[in-house]
Amino acid sequence: NLKKSFTAESDMSLNGALDIKKLAAQEKEWTNSPIKKLYHIGCMYCDTVFVLTAQGSAQKAEQYAKKAIKILEAAKRVADSLKDRKRNTWYISERIAWVYMHIGKYEVAVKLLKNARAGYVVNTYAIALMLCGSENKARAEQVLKQAAGDKHNLAAGLSKVLYAYASAKTGEAIWLDTKELSEKNKKLAKILDIEFVN
Repeated sequence: NLKKSFTAESDMSLNGALDIKKLAAQEKEWTNSPIKKLYHIGCMYCDTVFVLTAQGSAQKAEQYAKKAIKILEAAKRVADSLKDRKRNTWYISERIAWVYMHIGKYEVAVKLLKNARAGYVVNTYAIALMLCGSENKARAEQVLKQAAGDKHNLAAGLSKVLYAYASAKTGEAIWLDTKELSEKNKKLAKILDIEFVN
């Protein structure tokens, strides 16, 4: 169990205050770093928020969202405190954004990800923009068009599907070439009712 493992190694309760300096000092001592453990625990809570929201348990979802955000932000603070310029923490910010989106706080997610560069994070940013309302759909389309054309974007297939969807919502139909998409992205495109070119 990740939570028990974290508590045993850190001598801290996840319910109490987390000592960021102490966790940063333990970074190289643990088999799985405090950042990794906190991130995975935060992801578990994030998934719980999604399920509770889908079940209509808004109050419980809000409680778990607070836990998820606290733990994920702690993981980010530990990583940031190490002052390792090569350390990328966008994956943590992206997961925090999903927690906010699960509870309907789309604007917070947009602010959190507005400077994102990595393809999958840009995709999440664009989804948050679209969920904010019609005034943001054009910006989402612009961001996704750029991400879909980025040859370094490892999530370009999803960017293309989302770009086609955003374009359809703003009145411009984009046809997707199925040869460029994974089976997973083809399924998503069908769910979103996007036109294909075979």
